[in-house]
Amino acid sequence: MTKLDLFDVLIVGAGPAGSFAAERLAQGGARVALFDGRPAGEPKACGGGVTAKALKAWPHLLGAVGRTVDELEMYSPSGKHLHMKLDEPFAIYSRVAFDSYLRERAREAGAQVVFTKITSRGIRRTPSGWTLRDGNGGEWSGKMLVGADGANSAIAKKLAGPLQASDMEVAFGYRAPLPEKGDAPTVIAFLPGWVGYAWAFPRLDHISFGIATTQDAFEQSAG
Repeated sequence: MTKLDLFDVLIVGAGPAGSFAAERLAQGGARVALFDGRPAGEPKACGGGVTAKALKAWPHLLGAVGRTVDELEMYSPSGKHLHMKLDEPFAIYSRVAFDSYLRERAREAGAQVVFTKITSRGIRRTPSGWTLRDGNGGEWSGKMLVGADGANSAIAKKLAGPLQASDMEVAFGYRAPLPEKGDAPTVIAFLPGWVGYAWAFPRLDHISFGIATTQDAFEQSAG
């Protein structure tokens, strides 16, 4: 890319927040560049659950390829079990599919999607706004900069410093094949002596297993 592409808004991070912002801004007439620096198809440690409240607020989310769930198994730290039938179903998505869907909506709205990684070293404040550079010689300029690159945001660290451990969470995710019959329960479990929870969320072609806790609790248990 030749120097210098000028935009109204530069959005670093093409997860749900970044793509949603890019779509809305582009629909409003802004010239938007949306930067996605993740390796193609790389999964994220996330259950992928989207609540009924969110689906009501943004029904277009149902256009993503996923699974809707109206029953839930919950376990307490003591092992007690509760089977819940939900009046309002929620949806479960693979983050690869969900994020791709939202990123494509942003592109269709007029945002320019750029598949390149922007690090903190490539961010520079200018008299008229911001300039971003990648490691391949690309350079982009914009009036406004949006940091949507996750909890470890390079932009947030550069401008406001890193988040404290008390403000962070840690999650580990795993994938397993669906049973042959293609059905599996949706499970949330609160574990004894553990701050956080574990999940088992069936998706269309696999089950997402994971566990989450606060960074403070994780560092204490690891120490």
